[in-house]
Amino acid sequence: MRAAALLLVSALTLAVTACGAGQNNDVDPSPAPVEPTVFENWKDNNSATFAADGSEAPSAAVWAGKTSEGDNIFTFMRAALGTTWFADEITDARLFLKVAAGVKPARLRLGLVTGWWDGSLITYAEAKALIDESSAVTVDVADESDGWISVPMMDFVKTWISGDIQNNGFAISGETPGEVYTFVSIVGADTSESGIAYIKASGAVGERSLAHGKFGYTEMPLPDEEDAGGNCIAYALRDINMIFGGDLGADKGEMERIYRGTGPAGGADALADYFTRLVMDYVETHKDGLKVSRFRQLDDHDSEIDPSAEYRIAMRLGLQAVEGDEPDFAEEDTWDYHFWVQLNDGRWAQKFPTGPSEIVPCTSADVSPGKFPWDSGYYRSFKAHDYYTSKTIYFAVTKDVPEFTRHRGEMEDRVLS
Repeated sequence: MRAAALLLVSALTLAVTACGAGQNNDVDPSPAPVEPTVFENWKDNNSATFAADGSEAPSAAVWAGKTSEGDNIFTFMRAALGTTWFADEITDARLFLKVAAGVKPARLRLGLVTGWWDGSLITYAEAKALIDESSAVTVDVADESDGWISVPMMDFVKTWISGDIQNNGFAISGETPGEVYTFVSIVGADTSESGIAYIKASGAVGERSLAHGKFGYTEMPLPDEEDAGGNCIAYALRDINMIFGGDLGADKGEMERIYRGTGPAGGADALADYFTRLVMDYVETHKDGLKVSRFRQLDDHDSEIDPSAEYRIAMRLGLQAVEGDEPDFAEEDTWDYHFWVQLNDGRWAQKFPTGPSEIVPCTSADVSPGKFPWDSGYYRSFKAHDYYTSKTIYFAVTKDVPEFTRHRGEMEDRVLS
């Protein structure tokens, strides 16, 4: 059993509910209780296993418990929550595991993981150090049908959704010395297999204020098959045309000079201020085509706006270190900016260039977007996770028309393949 000391399930994607991508609720919805949503699981097989002695363990099962020698055997799991509920609207959340072999545990121990981890890049000792022992709880195991068991984890789920701690997953370990529990793993499993671990949550939409902005969630329109639609900043401005750094007038030489400045005048935050000026100048120049009559910077996520006329958007900057510890601005894909848009019920939405617009999972009213990791893609991976790390810049937008504009024409040359 010493060879099966730790299984890291990298970027395990388990959904609570589906986000509203593809839904159009530009008309204010009538908040009303709904029936609990059925769980759906998402495919992922990017996993790796590690042992205390550094040897690779079999990856056909998730292991939890203790060996007879008393060595801890634990599992890291991460759940990408796609909930439409706010934290206080969740009434229950349970983790379901299917027993593959051995005895069923009577109790299991769960603990939060404090930082980013990846199965291919982390050692046993580093993984063990990431477990927040102060958060660990021992819970009773419920015996479900057909070999399944479940354990409660509502407090963990609520903590992630409220932004109190970033969702880096959790660790599972056993309580009874000498017992080893084997659960069905996602590693190598067919997507149709019913034994893959998942989280199931129940909740109901409660009374919500719809006074956080002018617009509800609206899907980015695609005029025809040859047009990829807008990117994040275009979606934030409710426009179809993509807007790139070159359109804003970003100068790589100036960016490097600003980044390498000393003290508060340098670094990613200084570049965020630089792009703030570029964005404000761009909107001023194109305000007629954008149908934006007012565009102003805000102090914070909850700065006062007129929700009958305005809505909030947020921007963060991300940098990729190409060689060593510093980004090379001469290289492509070294930097990027990203925007979120606040909806009228307080949640936030986003869009990446070649995909659909979506509500950002777990965001909610009065919770700062800065509490959540800003990923650079729809699916969590080591490269995409928490890419945008600068301070968050907020703007208020007055969009004078409800429909999406096309402020720079057809732009056939901007289509992404």
